Amino acid sequence: MSKSPRGGVDRRRLLSLGGTAIAASSLAAPVAIGATAKTGAASRRVMVTEGTNIAVSAAPDGKTLAFDLYGVIWTLPVTGGAARRLTDDLTDGAQPDWSPDGKQLVFQSYRDGSFQIWTVGANGAGLKQLTQGPYDCREPRFSPDGKQVAFASDRTGAYAIHVLDLATGEIRLWASAEGQACEPAWSPDGRRIAFAVERARVEIVDAAGARSVGPGIKASSDRLNPAELHSPAFTADGTGIVYSVLANGRTELVGPGGPLVTGQDVFAFRPAWLPNGDMVYAADGRIRRRTPAGGVSDIAFRLSVEVARPSYKKRQRDYDGVTPKPAVGIGSPALSPDGAQVVFRALNALWLLPLGGKPSRLVSDGFWVCDPAWSPDGRTLAYSTDRGGKLDIWLRDMASGAERKLTAHKDAA
Repeated sequence: MSKSPRGGVDRRRLLSLGGTAIAASSLAAPVAIGATAKTGAASRRVMVTEGTNIAVSAAPDGKTLAFDLYGVIWTLPVTGGAARRLTDDLTDGAQPDWSPDGKQLVFQSYRDGSFQIWTVGANGAGLKQLTQGPYDCREPRFSPDGKQVAFASDRTGAYAIHVLDLATGEIRLWASAEGQACEPAWSPDGRRIAFAVERARVEIVDAAGARSVGPGIKASSDRLNPAELHSPAFTADGTGIVYSVLANGRTELVGPGGPLVTGQDVFAFRPAWLPNGDMVYAADGRIRRRTPAGGVSDIAFRLSVEVARPSYKKRQRDYDGVTPKPAVGIGSPALSPDGAQVVFRALNALWLLPLGGKPSRLVSDGFWVCDPAWSPDGRTLAYSTDRGGKLDIWLRDMASGAERKLTAHKDAA
């Protein structure tokens, strides 16, 4: 789970500045339509039948699905057809989840510059913000009794699982972990919550704090392609866990007995179950339905998207030329204690520049490097790199070039 930076770009501000505007509208009767960004450019409508990174949820009666696309929450008959919009262009909503009575959806939204929890009626009315403040609140899930919402948040300093009481507005910590906790999912009886930790394992915690460990991923030997675990969900009977595994550029849905969906570009969000036991998920740009016997079929959707291209002259950039060019993005300069040379970061490498001379590459192995700092005697350079799998501090002997890892903390930066 990636953390959005504080003070991020306001989506409304971005649209008003004339970036490529996407104002989606459904083919069915639209509700809560927001104003299209005014770019002064001609727009046209495009029929959309596929999407990327779709999160889908099934209504309790199994007749309707909800999904996210273009930052809009949509609903769709489980038989497929025209999608119906529930939120406007500025909501930037994602990961919808149905209330047990089927009357509301809860979702995360970046509308106000940080991720917060919102609800909207299944008919598109009654948009309401449930959480506020400077901290992210993400991946909301209604409890089976509809009285609480579980979500992941960094409100206590690190990402942990919290629960919001819908009657009182009280938020309490349900579970923290050794590492970043995210993507909560209730057990069908509402007594336990499963969640992912560090994209590597599943932990399950009940209301009393009793903890059990679910499936996990063994450490990968390939540092450039580590395996990741995402979006655990209880099976419909509550006896097992289904989760997504991303490894070697492929994502699979894995259940208690092994892989359930392979050979598809599965989007790494939790699946949903219909009353008859079928599983609904999204992959290869489509929403799909899998029977307990393993049969898979598409649930076709369509929606109309208005695309406006701003009319301005694009800057021509020479990406293929071989002539020397000035480097941009130079950062983190560190002057040696004797004042004779500078180490700095550029082009994802560390460079050594004698004052009045020419720079030479000091560290350039393809891994991220940043924040160089000299020792007081000038003999050693410390810097951060993810060469060992995560950002840690390494030391370089400036005379011999020998390097060693200094820190080995789980969250070292």
